[in-house]
Amino acid sequence: MYLGTITIIDEKKEPPEYDPAMGWIYTKGTNGTITYNNTMYGYLPFEKQLFVPSGGIYVYSYGGVDGFTGIKILLQYSRSFYLGSALRVKIGTEPPD
Repeated sequence: MYLGTITIIDEKKEPPEYDPAMGWIYTKGTNGTITYNNTMYGYLPFEKQLFVPSGGIYVYSYGGVDGFTGIKILLQYSRSFYLGSALRVKIGTEPPD
């Protein structure tokens, strides 16, 4: 599951544009119970996924949830709700390197 994106348009001329994911996450695991409600980027250590290559525009997404099993409920306005379990969840408030 990917959380947050970066858009790069001609690296030499335009600074990247960051767009964090928004919402809340509730986890219960080896680090105890953690709740988070704000903007976020995925921080898992795997490569960014390239989404839309078009005319020098590249949009990458950051991995934030790995090994998810459950259901995805589609809501209005391109919003989603997930209910299930995951092997790993790692998020942060700043875009990862």
